[in-house]
Amino acid sequence: MDWQDKLFNQKSPVWVLIGSENNQGSPLGPFHQQIDWYCNNLISKLVKDRKFTFGFGEQTLVAGHFSLPAQKIVLFGLGDPKDLTPTLAKKLIQDLGQMIESLHEAGSFIAVDSRIPKTFLSELEKSQTFNDALRSATISIG
Repeated sequence: MDWQDKLFNQKSPVWVLIGSENNQGSPLGPFHQQIDWYCNNLISKLVKDRKFTFGFGEQTLVAGHFSLPAQKIVLFGLGDPKDLTPTLAKKLIQDLGQMIESLHEAGSFIAVDSRIPKTFLSELEKSQTFNDALRSATISIG
């Protein structure tokens, strides 16, 4: 499935873009860049203006764009990848689940930057079995 299929076949009204700070080059991965493009580069502008840094536990809600199926897009930061331990990953996943529940929307779409540590990806996959908000989520890594 290519990125366009991933984007336009999502029926969820809430998309969560997970990324980390201190990525070499762009703080946005390729899939996140495509979403950013459809949002008129709003995410890039927030990052450039330091209004969002993808710092540890940082979250911000932006309106979806009419050209995307999402009504709400949440940016969710993991902080510096080298500092992300399994314990911190569990804490962030708990925060992620609570944030999704607070939006009162079922079945969110979570797009995870492929450059984040495997420890976080592993914890995220495990959490789908016990976290109600994440159980109904679609997770895409790219």
